[in-house]
Amino acid sequence: MRISCLLVIATLLIGEFSCAKREMSLEDFGLIYLGTLRKAVPNAQFELRSSKEEGLFIFCSYDSSTHSIYIDNAYRTYLDNPGDVNAILEHYSNVVRNTIIGRGVVVSLGTILPALRHHTYATEYNLWQRPFAGDLVVCLSVGKDSSIALLTPDEADSLHSSDSAIMDSARSNFRRDYGIPDPIDSAGLLEIRDQGALQSSWLMFPEMWDAMRAKMHGDIVLALPGRDILLFAAIDNKRAVDRMRSAVRGTRERNPYALSECLFIVGGSGVKVLEEVNDKP
Repeated sequence: MRISCLLVIATLLIGEFSCAKREMSLEDFGLIYLGTLRKAVPNAQFELRSSKEEGLFIFCSYDSSTHSIYIDNAYRTYLDNPGDVNAILEHYSNVVRNTIIGRGVVVSLGTILPALRHHTYATEYNLWQRPFAGDLVVCLSVGKDSSIALLTPDEADSLHSSDSAIMDSARSNFRRDYGIPDPIDSAGLLEIRDQGALQSSWLMFPEMWDAMRAKMHGDIVLALPGRDILLFAAIDNKRAVDRMRSAVRGTRERNPYALSECLFIVGGSGVKVLEEVNDKP
């Protein structure tokens, strides 16, 4: 009853929080997030919960599945941009909505595509995931460009296929639907930006590595500071690698679309971590 009363008050004051000088506490933010989710997915049941192990989170029950929605990432984004609280809540609520109920795209071996995501994000939203490299995992998506829905384990199970068959299909579909993008040369740092929500998936494909090696005339370092940013530099270009390192450092604290804090290299067995940037002074 207390949470319900507080939710009513928090909902009435949501406009005031957008311009308030004081920052919301995690609990206040959680209550408003809860109300936003209930509006975004009215057929689901949401409940604000807390445990010693998981902290404050939102429990969701929809159809025959349950989800634990952790609010830490959304709250950190709000603390960095308190004036954008409504847009932030809308963004994260839409992510939850699309994860829970999808967007009406048929899930089949012919429609799935690979999507690289940070492992904590994939775990937070209960997504199908397999290890890739460093802090990145491979998830599955349907849809294109900005209108994608990421699959849960149950949705992936509906494909009735092995992991290898699923990944082979996802890679084949990606090659069918996307062409290698052209990078912009920024003083020795090659940048690929604004090519859609699946742009980061190109890191999985040898043809991309080979194309960037050819432009750099040798071995390369790669980075994915955000879903919509791919960076490449020649491994012996210290200035470009330092700029890449600066672009990566701290992005998960200030960018809702941040992806990885690692620099990567390509070895004989594929993509490997060169360093974890935030471990560097």
